Amino acid sequence: DGTFASTRDVTHQYALPGVYAITLVVTGSGNACIDTKIFNVEVYPNPAAGFTTNIANQCFPGHQYIFTNTSTVSAGALKYTWKLGDGTIQSDTDVTYSYAKPGLYSVKLLVTAPGGCLDSSSANINVYPTPTAGFTAPPVCIDLPVLLKNSTINNTASVINYLFRSQTLHRIRH
Repeated sequence: DGTFASTRDVTHQYALPGVYAITLVVTGSGNACIDTKIFNVEVYPNPAAGFTTNIANQCFPGHQYIFTNTSTVSAGALKYTWKLGDGTIQSDTDVTYSYAKPGLYSVKLLVTAPGGCLDSSSANINVYPTPTAGFTAPPVCIDLPVLLKNSTINNTASVINYLFRSQTLHRIRH
């Protein structure tokens, strides 16, 4: 890339991927003795890891997360390692996954480009537990109040809301 250095050891960063010829010229004995070594250094592009999630917060059971890979690299093919936060590891480009139990999970995508260049992206997703609705109601005569006894189980860490709705299913005719 046209740069020069005259120190014993050199550190240099390349701005663009490619193959660069490095020439080392050493002189001794008053510049009378010279040796040259040429070495090619291959510089690979860095990947940019990324992904999207269909819905970050879903309820258990019946949830399905779709992780869509948006990773890029300027040249070459990428390899993918998905760590889904529950010990599951997958290597597909995109992942569809359902968790075995509610919880907060950290999903991480690690992308590897040619030459071993790495990048990662992560996001937290929440699988919420669903409260279990339940109530009892005894038979009652017309024009008498009916007691609806709520037996809902709140297995969540939050306050739940209740909505009772009544509709006529059928009428008894004599």
